[in-house]
Amino acid sequence: MKFDKPDFETTLAAAPEAGFAEISAPVPEPLRRSGADYVRKSKVKIHAIDSAVSGISEITGTVQCAFGIVHHPTLSILRQGNQVLVERYHCGCREGARGHFCVHCAAVLMARYDHADLRLLNRESQLETRLNGIRIRLGTDRKTTEPIYWTPEDPERVSSPNAAVIGGPDTGNTQLVKSMVVQFLRQRERSQTGVLIFDWMGDYDESKTDFMEATGARVRRLQKLPLNPFSLRGLERRPQLHVHTAMAFAETLARAYNLGPLPKSTLVQSVVAAYDAKGITSDPLTWDRPAPNFADVYEEYMSRPQAQRLDALSPVMESLSAFELFDTAPPEGVTLFERFQGVEVIDMAGYPQELKCFAAGIILEQLYAQMCGTGRTMSQELSRMIFIDEADALLAMGCPGLEGILSRSREYGMGVVLATISPEPFCTGKFDWWRVIRTWIVHNVEDLRKTDMEVLLQMDLYDQSMDRLCQAVRRQKKQQSMIRIGTELPLLAEDLPFYEIARDAAQSYLREKTAEAKSQPLEGMPLLDAAHLDAVDLAEELNAEPMQALEDL
Repeated sequence: MKFDKPDFETTLAAAPEAGFAEISAPVPEPLRRSGADYVRKSKVKIHAIDSAVSGISEITGTVQCAFGIVHHPTLSILRQGNQVLVERYHCGCREGARGHFCVHCAAVLMARYDHADLRLLNRESQLETRLNGIRIRLGTDRKTTEPIYWTPEDPERVSSPNAAVIGGPDTGNTQLVKSMVVQFLRQRERSQTGVLIFDWMGDYDESKTDFMEATGARVRRLQKLPLNPFSLRGLERRPQLHVHTAMAFAETLARAYNLGPLPKSTLVQSVVAAYDAKGITSDPLTWDRPAPNFADVYEEYMSRPQAQRLDALSPVMESLSAFELFDTAPPEGVTLFERFQGVEVIDMAGYPQELKCFAAGIILEQLYAQMCGTGRTMSQELSRMIFIDEADALLAMGCPGLEGILSRSREYGMGVVLATISPEPFCTGKFDWWRVIRTWIVHNVEDLRKTDMEVLLQMDLYDQSMDRLCQAVRRQKKQQSMIRIGTELPLLAEDLPFYEIARDAAQSYLREKTAEAKSQPLEGMPLLDAAHLDAVDLAEELNAEPMQALEDL
């Protein structure tokens, strides 16, 4: 069903004077009818409705359109009596990319609030939030020389505050990640900001004095980490909490060291027995007692009969004990999530790969568990960021804690940046990374495949167009990248490396905060390089995409 694009100023002037009338406008009737039509045909499903204490809810749904196309609108909702105010909305369709409230968003609203007074927040309020948010400059458009900014706090532009930086050795990954860290710190109060960096190869250690001076980072080795993986403090209360914690620890260890189900079961039994020895049972009144530490669990494991101390698990437990990975007396009274302040680097260079994966996995698992135990902010402002350099092995292992953080990062004010040498970890496995990572920065990848780009970018392109895009990426020089932010078209860019801004505390590399014009889809895609590519205009190929044209009908 075709309908006229809603004119927000017109609908705003016609809004009733009650409730949200001064700051909102009703959802246009054609959109309501079209959304109701999707609902009537059972084309709408609501996946998650997360309510916060503030009264704001976030609704995520799927809407199935013609020819099998599925859209995933996300809306932030505020209720007041019979009125439903849509504070923010996002959809990957063409209208959503232009910033319009689309029929798919309306369909999700109609599925949830059929007869309510549905209203849209004044766009000027959303614009003000966007201009005051973090603006991290990633580089410069190679065609227009315009700066390219990542705005992770802008839900209209990106549905998640997470990003991936991909590139082979010596292509500029680390320099760009360092630049992102410093820019984030400079735009936030240090005392209210937390940055955690997992340093796989020693690129952020004390020898990098310029980075230490710019960030004031503290560096920790994989020894006596100030956390207890068995602590129940700050976790979301649920039945058998101590058993859930034991199983999460055993699952992370089994993934890192490739252990089978029998060693994992033995480890769970040892952890539960260690809880019992401390008087912690299924009774919630016992969960605030001092939890066992790894030394207690190791002692419990070693006290088991020889037949139960399996060959596969014994050397792993001995290795963890020898490395003294966890502090036997970590700080009490404050959780790891609450201590997440300042800049902290976990230097894992020189340690076995399995130990690196386990250490990163268990830290992320505990962060996620404690994050779920806190009240959701439902604020767009980011107060914490996690940067994982050389994350290929961790992603290949599979990390439930990381997946959980990525999926719920915005509602807890946390963003994640993953750096890998290949797109392969994002294209394999059961987890749909493209749903939780909406900003992709791809440096030169020699063996880049067309199927990889299709998975990452989720764009419907002709084969010839995608081939030429892959060729452009493979030809890139050091500190050149292909950037795609949200549903915007990909851009070829010159990176803004850390060494160019290290001593620029005034941030002169950022221009004045003015409203950035949204790039109109299919309005010129700067991927052409006359020296290397054919003269065919790729933008015209994209504009001729039949599936999108049919969708507009």
